[in-house]
Amino acid sequence: MNNQNRMMGRLGGKRSVLALVAVLLVLCVAVGGTVAYLTSSTGPVTNTFTPGKVDNTVTETTSGNVKSNVFVKNETGNIDAYIRAKIVVSWVNIEDPNKVYATQPVLNQDYTMELNNADWQQFDDTYYFKGVVPAGGQTDNLIIRCEMVSKPENQPDGYTLQVTILSESIQADGMASENKTAVADAWGYEFNNGTWTAVSADAAEP
Repeated sequence: MNNQNRMMGRLGGKRSVLALVAVLLVLCVAVGGTVAYLTSSTGPVTNTFTPGKVDNTVTETTSGNVKSNVFVKNETGNIDAYIRAKIVVSWVNIEDPNKVYATQPVLNQDYTMELNNADWQQFDDTYYFKGVVPAGGQTDNLIIRCEMVSKPENQPDGYTLQVTILSESIQADGMASENKTAVADAWGYEFNNGTWTAVSADAAEP
């Protein structure tokens, strides 16, 4: 083999090596491009959770000395709720409603009140609605009719009768602990089969 043939052999070997390196570089670039593509095209998954809430409003009809059709709405909440309420009757100052007379009005002397005892259950001075109120729903009437009947001479001077309904709601579902529901843990009462029962000696007051 002459020198020219030897030179051509060497060049052919170098071309083969260069070609192989070029192929490997192309493959590396291709793989790198694939990885970059997969990374850039895979975005995070966002889970949006709407927290549950319960909120209630008292609705009533008033006409002169008569309050009627008093019920509670689960109006702005977004989950089912249990509802309870307390009725506070007092003499309040006409000019300053923040002033309350020390002696309370007397039932059937200063006012009359007809309650819906079929749909509400009383414990002390608190009334529990016997049912689950769906989101956007309402209870049955708590007060059917309440009327002021006090004679002027029996009223404290400068005071008038006021009937206030304080309502409270709590989620109907969910556990506060492994063996206790949210309502039993918060209120000390539990609702089963259409009846409220106390589950602790010191049931929570509203």
